[in-house]
Amino acid sequence: MDLQLDTSKTALLSMDYHNIVYALSKAKERNVTEKASRVLQATRTAGGVVMHVAVHRIPGFTSPRNKFVSLMMGRNLPEGLTPETATGFVPGMEPAQGEPVVHKPRISAFYGSELIALLHSRDIDTLVIQGLVSEFVVEGTVREAVDRDYRVFVLEDCCAGFSDESHQAAFKLMEPLCHIVSSADYLESIGQKVSA
Repeated sequence: MDLQLDTSKTALLSMDYHNIVYALSKAKERNVTEKASRVLQATRTAGGVVMHVAVHRIPGFTSPRNKFVSLMMGRNLPEGLTPETATGFVPGMEPAQGEPVVHKPRISAFYGSELIALLHSRDIDTLVIQGLVSEFVVEGTVREAVDRDYRVFVLEDCCAGFSDESHQAAFKLMEPLCHIVSSADYLESIGQKVSA
């Protein structure tokens, strides 16, 4: 499927591939990061724009009124993770030299971050989105991107939710808003060979 992408005006947003989010989500079961890593490498090979989005919350500056953030901050770390490794990037999903990392304090990649300025500086009008988790950063970013009149594609097989049900529900809600495609569709569109 040809998505008719102009790579000079398209940015790949690779969002919240943190060790802790990977451990708490269904990413491992869905084999998400293997596919998402392939997308990263192919975009680089094609000379595309890659931007990473990372959670960045300042300790002591989380309002108790914010139920979501309070719940996330109050979770115990999964086995094998430390406070130092929890927010690290999943192996294979690390930013390459020169690729910007957008630090967001809340759910949407746009909120309180430099994302808009970075996109405007490259005259980007199309976003290709992959990330963890579907029902939060992915859906939240898609909704704001659509309100800002970006053309949006979401790589369904490069995303996962905290549960299969929440992933499916998020994609059902996003269907009227954006183009939901596979990583294979995207790779083909940027002229990269899709391995069997």
